[in-house]
Amino acid sequence: MVQCHADRIKGILLIGTDGGKRKLYFERAAGEAGIPVAFLDWRDLLRPEREEELCLEPRKAAYPLGCRGQGEEPDSEEAGVGCQAGEVLGRRTEEGLRSRVGESLGQQAGESLGHRTEGDLRSRVGESLGQQAGESLWHGTEGDLRSRVGERLRQQAGEGLWRRTEGDLRRWAVKIDAPEWESSGLMDLGKLTDRYVEWLNRLSRLPAGFFLNDPTDIAEVLDKRRCKERLVQKGVPVTHMYGESFSHSVELFAFMREHRLGQVFVKPLRGSGAAGVAALRYSPGNGRLALYTCAALEEDGIFNTKRMRRMEGREGAALLDKLLKLDCVVERWYGKETFQGYCYDLRVIVQGGQIDYILPRLSKGPITNLHLNNRSMEFTDLNLDKGTVERISEVCLKAGECYPRLKSIGMDVLLERGSKSPRVIEMNAQGDLLHKDVYGENRIYRRQIRLMTEL
Repeated sequence: MVQCHADRIKGILLIGTDGGKRKLYFERAAGEAGIPVAFLDWRDLLRPEREEELCLEPRKAAYPLGCRGQGEEPDSEEAGVGCQAGEVLGRRTEEGLRSRVGESLGQQAGESLGHRTEGDLRSRVGESLGQQAGESLWHGTEGDLRSRVGERLRQQAGEGLWRRTEGDLRRWAVKIDAPEWESSGLMDLGKLTDRYVEWLNRLSRLPAGFFLNDPTDIAEVLDKRRCKERLVQKGVPVTHMYGESFSHSVELFAFMREHRLGQVFVKPLRGSGAAGVAALRYSPGNGRLALYTCAALEEDGIFNTKRMRRMEGREGAALLDKLLKLDCVVERWYGKETFQGYCYDLRVIVQGGQIDYILPRLSKGPITNLHLNNRSMEFTDLNLDKGTVERISEVCLKAGECYPRLKSIGMDVLLERGSKSPRVIEMNAQGDLLHKDVYGENRIYRRQIRLMTEL
C-alpha cells in the first residue's frame, strides 16, 4: 500500500467525466493503493443551459468520441480538445465558475450551506465534492474552497481521514482529465477550446496541495504553436512548423510552389484526436491535390468522423478552405519509419522524469490515431537498435523537462525514414489512457498514484 506523506497528501480529487475508462482505471489503481478519490464531473461544471450564448452550430446526435459514425473502441484514447468537439463549456462570466462548479455538485449539500457560499468558486468546487461531508464541517468555514472540496472528499474518505487533514485542501492532490463532448461540429472547436482554457486557468487557483498536471500548462500544451516554440527554444527536435498563416487554399498552394513542397500537414491550432487534421499532397506542376482527413464537409458544416477519406480536386480544395478557417498551423510532412508495410509513430508516456510506456501506432495512411481503425503493437517487437532507443529516450525526457509542472505527458514521436531520428510531433497533457496498458498492468495510472502521494 502506498503511504502518503504524513504532512502532505491524504487523498485525490479527480476532475473528469463519469462512466469513462480513465476514471474507472485511475480509481482502480488508487483503490489498490488504499488512496481515497473524490470525483467532480465536468458535465456538472460545464452544464450548458443556453448554447446560443456561444453562437454554436446546432447540436448533432452525440457519439461516444464526439465523432460522426460508428466504429470499434480505439486501442488508445486520444484525450482532450478535438475528437469530442461539442459540449458547451459553461457561462461567459467569472460567476460561471464560482457558481457552476458546485451547482450540480452541491445537490447533496445542505440548504444552510448554500446560504453562506454566495457562489464563491472556492466554496462551489466543494459543493459537489462535499457529498461526503457532514454539517459540522461547515460551521465556521464560511464557504472556503478548502472546506467545500472536503464536502465530497469526506463522503468517500470517511470522517476520520477528513479530520486528520484538518479540512485543508492542501493535503489533497488534484488530477484533471479532459471533458468529453457530444457534438462533432469542427466549426465550434475554437470557441470550445477557448472556453476550456478559461476554466483551466480558473481551476489553477484552487489551493490544492499538488496538481498532477498544472492547469495552466495543460492549457499551453493545447496550443500547438506555443508548445512547439518552447520545445524548439530548449533544443528538442520537433516536426517543423511553418511560421506563415493561411486563410485560403490558394495561399497555401502558392506557398508550397514557392518553397517546392509536395506535401504538408494542416492542423487546427488546438485540438487532439486528429480532429480537423489533414495530410495534403499537392503537385505544383499540374495543380493536382489529394487530401487525407477524417473531417467531412456537409451542408450544415464540417464534422469530425471516425473514418479516413481521400479527396481530390475541387472537393478536396473546398474542404481545405473550410479547415483553414479553423485557425490552423501547417507543418512539414516527414516520411515515417515503416514496419512490415505499415508506417508508424510512437505514443510515449513520460511521467515524473521517466518513460513509463511506449506504444507504436501503425497505419497504411499518413494519420496513425488508433480510433481511426489503425493498430498498435508492442514496442520491443519493432526490434530497434540500442542507439535508436536511447535517442528516443533522450528526446522525450528533454521534452518533458520543458514542462516541469506536467508530471504526466503523452508525446507523439516519429522516427524519420532512413535515419530513424526521433522528432516530437506534439504533446498531450491528458493523453494517458492506453488500452493495452489498462487491460494489462495498469502501469500508467499506478505510477500516477505514486507520483501524487509520495512527493
